[in-house]
Parts: sequence; C-alpha cells; structure tokens
Amino acid sequence: MRPQTITTSIAAVLLLAPLIACGDHGRTDELVAAGKTASTHLAAYYDQLTRTTMDWWEYQTAYNTLQEIPPSQELERTMTERLSALRARATLAARLADVYDSVSQLRNPKSTQPAVTAAQNLGKALSSVPKLPGGDLGSGLGQAANFLMGLKRDRDFAAANKGVTDAVTRITELFTHEQNTYEAFVRDRDKTRSALVQSLARKKLVNTSPLLEHLRLGVKWTTADPDATRALALNIDTNSAQRIESSWSCATDETATMLTLLAAAHEQLNTRTIPAPGALQRATARASVCLTEGAQR
Repeated sequence: MRPQTITTSIAAVLLLAPLIACGDHGRTDELVAAGKTASTHLAAYYDQLTRTTMDWWEYQTAYNTLQEIPPSQELERTMTERLSALRARATLAARLADVYDSVSQLRNPKSTQPAVTAAQNLGKALSSVPKLPGGDLGSGLGQAANFLMGLKRDRDFAAANKGVTDAVTRITELFTHEQNTYEAFVRDRDKTRSALVQSLARKKLVNTSPLLEHLRLGVKWTTADPDATRALALNIDTNSAQRIESSWSCATDETATMLTLLAAAHEQLNTRTIPAPGALQRATARASVCLTEGAQR
C-alpha cells in the first residue's frame, strides 16, 4: 500500500524530465506507465480497505444489537476517524497517479507547469493526511508537503530531489508503521463477521446453505438435515475467512514490494540511469491479483 510511492512520484516528474529531454522516450514511457499503474493499485488497496472497514462497522453494529449491547458513541467516533484517514490515503495515491500523468507533458518545454501543479496537489494531499486512531504521523510529512506545495522552479532538480528524498523516508516510515494495522482491520472484519453469522445461525435467523457454495465439488447440495448443513456451512465459512485473510496479507506484502521497487527505480534515476520496469510491473500484477482475491466476500 504504500505511501512510499508518493514521494517517488515527484521524483518521476522532476528526475525523469531531463532524461525525457535527452530523447530516451521508450523506456521512460514504460517506467512512467509502471509508476502510474503502481499508484493506481495503491489507491485501490486503500479503497478496498475502506470498504472492509465499513463492513466491519456494520457487522459489529448488528452483532451488538443481537447481544443487546447499547450503541457506542466511542465506536462511531473511532470508525468515522478511521474511514476519514483511509480515504485521505486513497486520495494521496490518486494524486500520485496524476503526477505520473503529467510527466508526458514535460517533453514540451512550454508545458512544465502541469507537472508542477500535479506535484503541488500531491503536496496538498500529503499535508491533509490524518493519523489513524491511535497512530502517530510524525512531523516529517508536513515538511515534505510544504516543500511540494511551494515548488515553483520546475527545473531545479537538485533542490527537488532533496525534498523528494525526505518525503520518501517519512512516507515509508508511515506505511511501515501502519502495515500491521491494515492487516488487523481485515482480521477484525472477518472475526466479527464470523461471530455474527454464527449468532444468526444459532438463532435460526438465516439460511446458511449458500455458504456451502464456497466448497466447489460440482454437486448439488440438499438440506435434508438442517443441523448438519448448518454446522458444515459454518466450518466452510471459517475456512473461507482464513483464505481471504491470507490473500489480504499477500496483497499487503506484495504492495510493499511494489513500492520498494518503485523507490529503487527512482534511486537509479539519481544516477541518470533509466531502470527496466519489468520487476516493478510483475510485483504490481501480483499485488493486484492478491487484492482481488482478498476482496471476494
């Protein structure tokens, strides 16, 4: 997921510019496209995590109602803050994709302003990232945001790179700090969902037969023995939840790999070398597959 991409995007604009000007368009186009795909995946990761959080909130509310637990204003406040924080991170990744979109315009020396504007917009998004409840953003994000929003001299690559390097470090620290939290959100969702389904089943308020469809045997299920069917369905549902958690863990790990490769690619740009984007593309593809599997609920 991750925020390391944010800063490397500005590096894409400010460090790819002189390379594009040198005429090596083919490989720079590939790297820019790979960077945009990676940032788009990062936005999708956060969007899906937001939906997962909303699901958890609904499941917990329903479960509390069944258990006759009174509504909690603290829970509502925490969930509202969590959703706001995740949406801000998704916006941040989307602004990163905008930065990559602007790179192609740098071939025209009269069209550098869109790249600067995209960088400034990314800085604004960076400055408005709230902490997750219980977390700590640190001061580095604000410093990086201030630099990007104040970016004026679009050809001052040395100064820009200094700001980008600082931002990469801060954002990497943020994502590393939150990575386990992201996976915990998914575990909480599945744990609460499982408890809710079992409670509903015990009260005979739901038909659990559709859960059997997750077990692909190519046969048609019958409901001659409702108790046996219910027990089997709940066990299959537990297994499905474990599979989904595994897919989410894969998505998180592969997204981390993707961002590490993207950062490494931009480090190579510092030496005026355009890296081959193959490894980055493959990591992004793996992360996307895992995210799709983890979203199947």
